[in-house]
Amino acid sequence: MTDPSIIQCRKEADVVFVVDSSSNLLYKDFQMYVLGTIAEIIRHLDVDLGRTRVAAVQFTNRAKV
Repeated sequence: MTDPSIIQCRKEADVVFVVDSSSNLLYKDFQMYVLGTIAEIIRHLDVDLGRTRVAAVQFTNRAKV
Protein backbone atom coordinates (compact mmCIF):
# COMPACT_ATOMS: atom_id res chain seq x y z
CA MET A 1 0.00 0.00 0.00
CA THR A 2 1.33 3.43 -0.92
CA ASP A 3 1.93 5.94 1.84
CA PRO A 4 -0.82 8.59 1.41
CA SER A 5 1.52 11.31 2.66
CA ILE A 6 3.67 10.94 -0.47
CA ILE A 7 2.48 13.03 -3.39
CA GLN A 8 2.99 11.28 -6.70
CA CYS A 9 4.60 13.43 -9.38
CA ARG A 10 4.51 12.32 -13.00
CA LYS A 11 6.46 15.24 -14.47
CA GLU A 12 9.99 15.16 -15.82
CA ALA A 13 12.64 16.61 -13.54
CA ASP A 14 16.36 17.18 -13.19
CA VAL A 15 17.43 16.83 -9.56
CA VAL A 16 20.87 17.84 -8.29
CA PHE A 17 22.11 17.13 -4.78
CA VAL A 18 24.89 19.44 -3.56
CA VAL A 19 26.62 17.59 -0.74
CA ASP A 20 29.04 18.99 1.85
CA SER A 21 31.51 16.23 2.70
CA SER A 22 33.86 18.40 4.74
CA SER A 23 35.48 17.19 7.89
CA ASN A 24 32.62 18.67 9.92
CA LEU A 25 30.83 15.32 9.56
CA LEU A 26 32.21 11.97 10.61
CA TYR A 27 32.27 9.47 7.74
CA LYS A 28 29.72 7.13 9.39
CA ASP A 29 27.37 10.07 10.03
CA PHE A 30 27.83 11.21 6.44
CA GLN A 31 26.86 7.76 5.16
CA MET A 32 23.92 7.37 7.49
CA TYR A 33 22.35 10.81 7.36
CA VAL A 34 23.39 12.43 4.10
CA LEU A 35 23.59 9.44 1.77
CA GLY A 36 20.65 7.75 3.49
CA THR A 37 18.47 10.82 2.98
CA ILE A 38 19.48 11.13 -0.68
CA ALA A 39 18.75 7.44 -1.26
CA GLU A 40 15.32 7.79 0.34
CA ILE A 41 14.45 10.77 -1.86
CA ILE A 42 15.65 9.01 -5.02
CA ARG A 43 13.59 5.95 -4.12
CA HIS A 44 10.44 8.06 -4.67
CA LEU A 45 11.50 9.44 -8.07
CA ASP A 46 10.75 7.96 -11.50
CA VAL A 47 14.44 7.45 -12.32
CA ASP A 48 13.91 3.97 -13.80
CA LEU A 49 11.29 5.29 -16.18
CA GLY A 50 13.60 8.01 -17.48
CA ARG A 51 11.39 10.82 -16.25
CA THR A 52 13.89 12.04 -13.69
CA ARG A 53 17.62 12.59 -14.04
CA VAL A 54 19.67 12.74 -10.85
CA ALA A 55 23.14 14.18 -10.26
CA ALA A 56 25.27 14.87 -7.22
CA VAL A 57 28.00 17.42 -6.59
CA GLN A 58 30.23 16.77 -3.61
CA PHE A 59 32.35 19.53 -2.14
CA THR A 60 34.98 19.98 0.53
CA ASN A 61 37.73 22.33 -0.49
CA ARG A 62 37.11 21.43 -4.15
CA ALA A 63 33.99 20.35 -6.02
CA LYS A 64 33.63 16.86 -7.51
CA VAL A 65 30.98 15.91 -10.05
